[in-house]
Amino acid sequence: PAVAALAAPEARVALGAAAEAAATALGALDAWAAGFVATLATTDAAWFGGPARAVPFDALVARHAPLGGQLDALDDACAYVEAVRRCEAAGLASFAAWSETETGAAARGRFAAAVERLLLRRVAEARLAADPALAAFRGEDHAAVVERFRAADRAGLLANRARVVERLLARRPDVGAGTSRATKLGLLRAQMRLKRGHLPIRRLLERAGDVVQAVTPCFLMSPLSVAHHLAPGAVAFDVVVFDEASQVEPADALGAVARARQVVLFGDERQLPPTSFFSRLEGGDEDLATEDDAAAAGRLESVLSLALARLPDRNRAPLRWHYRSRDPSLVAFSNREFYEGGLVTFPAPRARRHEAGVYLRPVAPGGYRRGAGQYDPTEARAVAEAVMAHARAVVAAGGAGPSLGVGAMSVAQQRAIEDEVERLRRDDPTKAAEAFFATDRDEPFFVKNLETIQGDERDVVFVSVGYGADASGRLTMNFGPLNLADGWRRLNVLVTRARTRVEVFSTLRADDLRATDASPRGVRALQAYLAYAERGVAEEDARRAERTHPGGFETALAAALRARGLEVHASVGEGPGAVDLAVVHPRRADAYALGLASDGDAYRTGATTRDRDRLRPEVLARMGWRLERVWSADWLRRPKAVVDRVVARAAEA
Repeated sequence: PAVAALAAPEARVALGAAAEAAATALGALDAWAAGFVATLATTDAAWFGGPARAVPFDALVARHAPLGGQLDALDDACAYVEAVRRCEAAGLASFAAWSETETGAAARGRFAAAVERLLLRRVAEARLAADPALAAFRGEDHAAVVERFRAADRAGLLANRARVVERLLARRPDVGAGTSRATKLGLLRAQMRLKRGHLPIRRLLERAGDVVQAVTPCFLMSPLSVAHHLAPGAVAFDVVVFDEASQVEPADALGAVARARQVVLFGDERQLPPTSFFSRLEGGDEDLATEDDAAAAGRLESVLSLALARLPDRNRAPLRWHYRSRDPSLVAFSNREFYEGGLVTFPAPRARRHEAGVYLRPVAPGGYRRGAGQYDPTEARAVAEAVMAHARAVVAAGGAGPSLGVGAMSVAQQRAIEDEVERLRRDDPTKAAEAFFATDRDEPFFVKNLETIQGDERDVVFVSVGYGADASGRLTMNFGPLNLADGWRRLNVLVTRARTRVEVFSTLRADDLRATDASPRGVRALQAYLAYAERGVAEEDARRAERTHPGGFETALAAALRARGLEVHASVGEGPGAVDLAVVHPRRADAYALGLASDGDAYRTGATTRDRDRLRPEVLARMGWRLERVWSADWLRRPKAVVDRVVARAAEA
């Protein structure tokens, strides 16, 4: 009966429709299965256990039931397959294949960085190959070229000196030859033989100036000596050089300028102008000096400021390298406060600070004498005792210790310190320190004030502030010349005199000063410097400890050296004078064994080959560094050889 029923016409139609629907469904299943397999880059056999249509439904359910909670993983698998296909389409089939290996699997999660590194390496190699000089570059060969350049550069300077001397000697007359006394040379010979009764220098130069110049072509004179000894028109010079031109008034310089064919002015407009501040206030109340009282003394125009106002920029050559200070912290304050960071400083080869930098030596407050002398005897005594301790240490070490100078912010404090030092020397029964105070030492001890210390330098400088609260606790905000409009220039001179260490003696702390934006710049700078002396060294060390290299191959080189067991610091120093990488001495934690100079940012900013390859390394060597040059082209091609060489040089150092 069932067969008969199926044979009915209407049954045959229904069965045909069902068969057609089933065929359509199976076709859709085939298409879905093919797409699914393709999306996962797998096969029917691997995923379904055979052709999708042929596998029994119960078997499919049993096979895939455990995957029901892992749809996220299925999505990740699809995304991975799509990423591989995109790599292949972009020509990175080999990279996609590598990602399937054991090494590639270990690097998953870092593929983007790996591709970027590979791409940049290929670009770098292409750039190197495109430049004939770089294609054949080897660090050892280039180092030899650099050394030949250094030797030739030094030889060129010596040759110039010899050439000038030769020309001067060719013009020198034979003083021993027979001449008439009526001639200029005869007059000069006669004057040389006299024991007394010589012509005044002005008369001699007026009558025989050209002969005197031929014999001694270089005159060393002050501007006032020029006006006193050289009659107008008697002597002229090819070049007149002014040193410390910021301290020479135009009226005093005029006589020398008028006798010159060319003038060279050396000076710093941020240092002292011509001044007679203390001499004008001699016997008066320095503590009550006002801007009106000392306007002329503090604002006299110098020949340097006149030249800066009148001469075009092409006639100026800024001197930015500062290498007096053997520790950058000695000039860091002035560089930031007064030079807008424009000075190029060079670091010392010390990994950690030791007896170098700026330090505050606090003195008990309340001893300032306001009405009777305007000085602080307690602070003067503390400075004098420190001077004696330093002197004894130098003498005990055989006299080879650091030189010392004292700078005071007032004449009264200067005199008080001098008196205290003399008293302590007189009262010392052993006289153990006397050799230190000998005036024939290479750099004898001195005590000067901030108006007279410009041009001096010593290894160690004691700075005495000398101002403070009196016995009643009263503190005024008047600091003598620092209150003038250019008082900050005086402070700048005072705090930059040391090569190794500055010790600031003060009863004042930065918080004691009530400086505001309306206060004179010199007073605000004093407050900032006291804060720097109190905390600046620690802050400088902290900044240095946190400093990292901005990038480039130096970062990779530092990582490779640390992997070999070396302690490496990055960017030691500030600005163009910094050492790119420095290797800490393994047995002296306070010193660097080796400095590494790369051809990175500091090298690229060098203005000339002389700056980059001779002067900068020479300055650093004079500071005590042992330098090794590392070239980026060598690192790209032979990184292991570069690391081996640096490790060997560090061991030698």
